[in-house]
Amino acid sequence: MVNRGLELLKKGDVRSICEGAMLLRKVGGQEAIEALLPHLRSRVEQVRDCVREALDRMDVAPVLMGWWHGADAEKRRQALEYAVGLSHPGLLVLYQEAAQSRDAVQRKQAAIGLKRQGRSAEVYRLLAALVADDDRDVRWWAIDSLGVLGGTEAVRVLRERQPAEQDPALKKFIEKALR
Repeated sequence: MVNRGLELLKKGDVRSICEGAMLLRKVGGQEAIEALLPHLRSRVEQVRDCVREALDRMDVAPVLMGWWHGADAEKRRQALEYAVGLSHPGLLVLYQEAAQSRDAVQRKQAAIGLKRQGRSAEVYRLLAALVADDDRDVRWWAIDSLGVLGGTEAVRVLRERQPAEQDPALKKFIEKALR
């Protein structure tokens, strides 16, 4: 079944990729996960959606966490890039570490990806830190994620940040997110 799933992915058309993703989801394992991950970059939304659905039902966290904690800088970058598109709860540790990175790009990706992790005290805690980040882009994405997540905790975080925000465009973005 793995070989059939891999063959379908190689065909490149939407139907085959989605069928291959569903086959590989049933099989699971690192080989299947690693074959599916690059398809998260597809220009075709339907492909990204069916691959995301398959990966969200697989144990993708150990693979991405292995890449994230590895020595290969490109694999680390890819781990975070792929994690942003997924809602697997096992990826929260990756977001915690990325949110504390010195690299603003990693913090920004953490802010983007946290909106897929659902409402939890830890997600809101991380976004509260990111919404006060020194980097404007990081703050923008944290505001966006809080707006998408919503809920009373998101409103509290945004209201606390609003008076301290110095960027007029971000102040307006906070107002919009609070609506």
